[in-house]
Amino acid sequence: MIERVEILTDGASSIYGSDAVAGVVNIITRENLDGGFVNFQANQPFEAGGEEIAFSIGQGWRSSRGYLSISGDYYERKPLEFGDRDYFRCPTPYLFSSENDRRDVVDPDTGTFACNSLGAELVTLYFEGGAEGASDYAPDPSAVAGGGPLGCDMDGWRHIRVFATGHAYNCWLPANRASVPWQAPDQTSYNALLRDYAGRSAIGTHSDRYDSRTAISPVKRTSIVVMGGYDITPTTEIFGELLLNRRESSQNNWRQWWGVVTALHPRNPFPASMYDPLVDDNFAITHVEPTLLINSRAEQQIDYARAVVGIRGSIDIGSGWDWEIVGQMTRSAAEYGGNFIYNDRILAATQFTTLAHVAAGCNVSLLTTATACPTGGVDLFSAAVVGNGELSAVDRDFILGYETGMTFYDHDYIEGSVSGELFNLPAGPIGVAMGFQYREERINDKPGENERNANYWGSSAAVQTVGQDTIKEVFAEVEIPLLRDLPMLHEVTLNLSGRMSEYDTYGDNSTYKIGLNWALSQSWRIRASQGTSFRAPALYELFLGNQTNFGFQQASDPCRNWETTQVNNPVASANCAAGRPGEGPLPGEYPVTPGTSSALVTVGGGVDVLDAETADTFSVGLIWTPSFADFNIAIDYHDIEINDQVAQFGAANIVSACYNSENFPNDPLCTLFTRAPGDHPTRPYEILTINDSYVNISRQASEGVDVTVRYQHDVGFGDLTLNGRVSYILNWETQLRTAATPTQLHDRIGNPRWVANLNARLDYNDWTFYWARQFRAGHG
Repeated sequence: MIERVEILTDGASSIYGSDAVAGVVNIITRENLDGGFVNFQANQPFEAGGEEIAFSIGQGWRSSRGYLSISGDYYERKPLEFGDRDYFRCPTPYLFSSENDRRDVVDPDTGTFACNSLGAELVTLYFEGGAEGASDYAPDPSAVAGGGPLGCDMDGWRHIRVFATGHAYNCWLPANRASVPWQAPDQTSYNALLRDYAGRSAIGTHSDRYDSRTAISPVKRTSIVVMGGYDITPTTEIFGELLLNRRESSQNNWRQWWGVVTALHPRNPFPASMYDPLVDDNFAITHVEPTLLINSRAEQQIDYARAVVGIRGSIDIGSGWDWEIVGQMTRSAAEYGGNFIYNDRILAATQFTTLAHVAAGCNVSLLTTATACPTGGVDLFSAAVVGNGELSAVDRDFILGYETGMTFYDHDYIEGSVSGELFNLPAGPIGVAMGFQYREERINDKPGENERNANYWGSSAAVQTVGQDTIKEVFAEVEIPLLRDLPMLHEVTLNLSGRMSEYDTYGDNSTYKIGLNWALSQSWRIRASQGTSFRAPALYELFLGNQTNFGFQQASDPCRNWETTQVNNPVASANCAAGRPGEGPLPGEYPVTPGTSSALVTVGGGVDVLDAETADTFSVGLIWTPSFADFNIAIDYHDIEINDQVAQFGAANIVSACYNSENFPNDPLCTLFTRAPGDHPTRPYEILTINDSYVNISRQASEGVDVTVRYQHDVGFGDLTLNGRVSYILNWETQLRTAATPTQLHDRIGNPRWVANLNARLDYNDWTFYWARQFRAGHG
């Protein structure tokens, strides 16, 4: 039912809305359709994965006083998995030396860079005594005790690497070893041997299960549209629209689970001690840490309904006036679901404090969603579980769950407008449009019970989000013809528009736009505009219930080992040395503990705190439309600056800005995180919590040039239309705070400095042939 799409790059008047000055995309639907249509489209890549089909059908009827049309649309995109494309299938770190030489591990068997995704499907054994450290093992049915390049393999388990304090050049064997393992003479030799060993394709450091991850989600979308209108008088029409849409999508992924478990666990298959040949002694294995790949699936279904009813007409006063009153009701109901790991059940299955817990393989006191663990404890250690994720049905049902959440979003409004001509000037009539709009918006997002109760292991948690807003607006626009039919002043028109808005959530605001359209001749024209706009914070940004995640790694702490890392930053060095009140001076080197954990990051809404985003926009363009051909070219320059942008600082930015502030420790950002004291039993000096809720950051600015070309010609057997558009970014930057150094956004991955779109269309009788090509900066 879409007739065409219009893109107004130089912006629209304030009548369109408070945030339309920078540009508008108009989707024009078909009206007064008489007859039927059927469209079918397919997109088949050269390789499997990502196929698309689209099908639409419609029928319209017209009479002397009205029209009615019904149409349906179906779209489906097949999933594209990482394994479907060679350039996705094999993940590599892409490491380079300072001389820009590639430093990734080379697979000796193939001569190419080795896949490297083996962060899971491992078991880490921790030791005590003189050889404090750990060794990683991966399940391998071909491995035998004493095998491998270092003689460190065990039956069914291949040695991967070792972490140790003071004993970094060797590995450990079970106490009943068959032979003493080979020992490297130094760290360099040891690392070189392991790099060669780990890089071999026959050994494998890449799990094929990663290949089944979703790169592009599968989507099914179904729509039904009913549109109609009826003339109740020769000058008055009632009209209505109904849109029903359903979108279904899903994503498959794999996530890591790891946990440090006592070696006394009844399911632990590993030996009780290991042998260190450097000291010729056995050392007990105190803890075992399996790292598993657990399937992670997410699904979404969104049902959207939109109903519009209105009345419009004309009044025979002066040159004639048009009026319209329209009401709309929309509702979006989204159901989202996914599997998760029960936090309470994982804790009960791994955290033992008594011998009774060890014997039962369960700490029942930690259970909140169950009454007992599987008999004998959960098997998290066997080769089948570690290597293939083959949990038993009982274990799988115990630690894995699936639940859904619901989001409802309602948007209702009533709007009225009137437009016409006031009086005539020498250059033409003055046009006027004015109107009002009253809107109500409501959101209600309710996550699943376990997510609301923060019972997800290793995942974010969220509470219910509920909020609403009421908006009242009035707007007006006037178009004034200034000059006409003069040398170099073929036609000059001034456009003025403004809009006043009042939001219950934060107050009122206003916008304006001044536009000038200067036709030097019938072929040449200059257009320019200056205006303001604003975007009120969305309901989600205002009322978001607190969510938690683990998005801050301790390595991002600017004060960790600050004597070394901040040697060229005197401000951060001084602030870290001083510490915040209650924190005290921070040592130049932190103790690095094996149990280092991410900080708990909280994200929430900013009701009663957030202001609206505001923007100043300027654009100027030159258009040439020669009379000798159906051709035009437009060159437009734009300059947009957004202030008080609603966003999140980012957990790492909060901590970094605090310790790099000249106003330390009184900078407001320094109040948004907590740090553990130096005598904390497991996390000394680590950052524990960060509040990263929505705030108004300082600014974002964009400056660029757009070139648009269109050519149409009758080639005899059909009509040929050529379109081209090139956009070049002169400057695109963001600034988190007024005193901060701006960050350049262009020329980054995903933000190319220039993009170009070319397309050609040939219409021949009932056939249309279409070709399109997209270009962009190579590294963007």
